[in-house]
Amino acid sequence: IFRKLFGPEDVATVPMPECERYMMSQKQLEATKQLLNGTKRGVVFQFWNGDIWATRLCEATIYWLDPNAPGMLLPKKLDRYITTKVFDLLQYLSILQQYEHGRCNKPRPYFKVCIGQAWSVEDPFEKNLVTVLVHQMTAAQNLDTVRQNKDNKSLSINMPKEDAFSNPNQDDQLVTALEQLIANLSLQQASTPPSVDTSMW
Repeated sequence: IFRKLFGPEDVATVPMPECERYMMSQKQLEATKQLLNGTKRGVVFQFWNGDIWATRLCEATIYWLDPNAPGMLLPKKLDRYITTKVFDLLQYLSILQQYEHGRCNKPRPYFKVCIGQAWSVEDPFEKNLVTVLVHQMTAAQNLDTVRQNKDNKSLSINMPKEDAFSNPNQDDQLVTALEQLIANLSLQQASTPPSVDTSMW
């Protein structure tokens, strides 16, 4: 019975944090508690070969979005009792490889979950009452490694090679001589003027 109601017995329970301290009004608090009250049976997340699968057991509607999924611009509803892949590691690594070579924007090492509310450009994810970001740690570590490599490359300097200059000709030598002459004249003008022996007057 327990497995049917709450999923596998060996899963780690991750409770939602207390929400009172974050509420800006009594109305917001009551609406948030109503949503959380519908999550008693929870959502089961399973990790398999780097992918993350989700099974919704709770009464409250769950919306999710993988920002790396091609063409997935709006969240999808997580069907109840249907195990759904919500993060694809192989797909993520493919995008990460393209990002490393400057062919696309960086991938996101997480997927988004929202309880009881969808979202859109007009109604952004961050404004919903209960929002969750679920990070895939292997994906995040790989992204950090790639970003560090890109930063190191951007800081490196390519020194000029031997063929960066032609052999100097007579005109080049004349310019060098003029530069040296101008430098010498500048030094003479900047030096302290000689003292004048006033005893001669």
